Amino acid sequence: MVINYFNLLKVVHGDIKPDNILIDYDKDSKILKDIKVIDFGTTYIHSNKPRIIATNVATPEYCPHEQLVLNRNMLMNSKEWSHDIFSLGVVFLELILGWPVWMSMKSRVQCLYDSNLEIITTGIFSVPLRDKAKIKERQIKSIENLDYLLDNAMGIKAS
Repeated sequence: MVINYFNLLKVVHGDIKPDNILIDYDKDSKILKDIKVIDFGTTYIHSNKPRIIATNVATPEYCPHEQLVLNRNMLMNSKEWSHDIFSLGVVFLELILGWPVWMSMKSRVQCLYDSNLEIITTGIFSVPLRDKAKIKERQIKSIENLDYLLDNAMGIKAS
C-alpha cells in the first residue's frame, strides 16, 4: 500500500530493502499491526530522474539494472513505480530464500528451528567488492534461472 501511495504521488523511495521496512507485529495475537517505510534519503520525484543519474546512492543489490549501470535512456523511459517494485521483488525473494541476497561469499547461517544445522551459502547477488556491473549480471542470470534458483535455494550443507 505504501508503494502504491508513493506511485500516486509520483514519488520514488529509491532504497526499498529489509532494513528500511519496519513491522509492528503482535506475537500473542499473531496480528500484523503496522508497516512503516523509513529512510527517505534517496527519495526523488519521478519527473526529476536526471538527479539520480549523478547520485545513485541506493543499495546496489536492491536496484534495478538501469540504475546499476546508470542507463540514462532506460531510466528516463521507466515507469514511476518500476524502481521500487523491483526492489520490493528482491525483498520478497529474500523472504523466500531465507537469507539476504547480498550476503558475502560462503557465509554461515544458523538455522532457526534446528540449532545443530548451519547453512553455508552466499547471497545470489553477492559479488566481490559489490561491483555494480557484476551485480547486474548476477541479477539477470538469477531472473533467467529463477525456477532452478528456487528449486535449489537452500543449498543446505550440514556442518
